[in-house]
Amino acid sequence: MSANTDLRRYGELLLSEYRSWFNKLMMFLIFDPSDKSKIPPFSEDYFTQFYDVLEAEGRTVCCSTLLEDHQKLKQAKNNVLTIPEQKKSNTDIELQKICVNDFMECFQRFAQHVRKSLDATNDSIGIDSETGLAPAKYAERDYKREMERFVRDGQAFCVCLMRCDSIFQGDAKDDEGVFKEITSSVLANLRVFDDAYKVGENDIFISLKHTNVSGGVKFYERLRRYVEKKYNLDTDQYDVTACITEPVSGQEYTSVLEDLKRDLHDDCKDVRNDYVIMSETTDLQRFLDKEQ
Repeated sequence: MSANTDLRRYGELLLSEYRSWFNKLMMFLIFDPSDKSKIPPFSEDYFTQFYDVLEAEGRTVCCSTLLEDHQKLKQAKNNVLTIPEQKKSNTDIELQKICVNDFMECFQRFAQHVRKSLDATNDSIGIDSETGLAPAKYAERDYKREMERFVRDGQAFCVCLMRCDSIFQGDAKDDEGVFKEITSSVLANLRVFDDAYKVGENDIFISLKHTNVSGGVKFYERLRRYVEKKYNLDTDQYDVTACITEPVSGQEYTSVLEDLKRDLHDDCKDVRNDYVIMSETTDLQRFLDKEQ
């Protein structure tokens, strides 16, 4: 396995596991900070593996920045965990807000630097240099990882298939240029730990972590506002249509993608510049429905 492949693999694992830990810790702080048994364990194993590969490649400056961010994240974590032990005076409550905000900012900054550290590997693993989308072959692998986490921890995730047929009516932009404009907007509106993949000529498969269908709808509506503002367009001047769903336990990636494509391109072929929600059913239920 090449160093670039190792770096990508450990980097994705690092982001995935730290994101899971971050969400569990935030839930602890919000709902039951007095029960110390519910503090999620913090493991640095994936960070160590990622850092070692990065260091072996001689990326000294990147290593230094990443290590500093990791230390700040750990310190912010320690700070936020000391607050619930204190009495809740007005001063303590204000201090807790400051510590929680600092913890969130440190996590986001750390995650962003991990992502930036992976940028140098994009060409070698097939990330499209024009659009920034990951290749379809990684969508299934990452979907399986999220499904395993869903089964293990009960942390829901949302996926959507987006069809980008046109954006400028009457414009001379070709299909490739249109797709590039849309993908740029999609990536600009994704959170640092979400992912987007090119799975067809004009299709983008999007994985939204730690959220449900409502979160998928909010992402879509945020994207629409972004496109309209950035390109100064009315809703009848472009078409970005999405099919959104929240996978249920047991659904395979190929089945979800097939169902999304059918709903988006066949059942909703006349829907333009809008979103539809695919019903949450298992593969077995889909099969039984077809047989009836």
